[in-house]
Amino acid sequence: MNSTNLPLTTKRLILRNFTLADKTAYVAMTQHLHYQRFYSEQDCSKDKATLLVNLFINQSNELPRTKYQLAVCLESGEFIGTCGVRLEGEYQASFGFGFAIKYQSQGFATEAAKALIDFSFRQLKVHRLYAQTIEGNTEAMALCEKLGFNLEAKLVESHYFKQQWWNGLIYALLEHSWSANKF
Repeated sequence: MNSTNLPLTTKRLILRNFTLADKTAYVAMTQHLHYQRFYSEQDCSKDKATLLVNLFINQSNELPRTKYQLAVCLESGEFIGTCGVRLEGEYQASFGFGFAIKYQSQGFATEAAKALIDFSFRQLKVHRLYAQTIEGNTEAMALCEKLGFNLEAKLVESHYFKQQWWNGLIYALLEHSWSANKF
C-alpha cells in the first residue's frame, strides 16, 4: 500500500508523513524528562531522535510500504506527537505512540490512535494490532485499555534500563473486536 491514503484527519488532528521540518519538535519531545522515563538513556539521545526522523521519512517512501510512523499535528500544522503501525506479516502489526508532555491528557492520543487503528484495520487489512510497553507506564496502559486492547502477556523482568528491571506488557486488539465495539 502506498501513501495515497494519507494524511489521516480527525476532528482536531492531521496524521501525516514525517518531514525534515518535524525534526526540531520531535527531538525536543524526546528530550523532556517526562518522556524519557520509560526509555533507556541510549534511546533518548538527540542523535537517536534525529536518526529516527530520517528513518521515518525514508520509510514513507518505501514501496511496498510496511511502516507508517506518522507525525501528529494540530490543524495549524504544529507537531504534537507521533503514532505508528508497523506491518509484520500474517496480518499482524505493532502499534505505538508518543506525545509531547504539553499535549498529554487532552484526548489527542486517543483521537490519533483511533484514526490509525481504523486505517490499520480498514486500509491495511490488519487482523491483529499489538502494543508493547512496560508495567510502570500507566498512561500507555490506560490508553491501550481505553482503546479496547486486551492484556495478553506480562514478561517478567524482560527490560533492563535506568539501573533496574522492568516487566514488559503486551496488549492486543483484533479487528473484529474493534469493528464490533468502536471504542
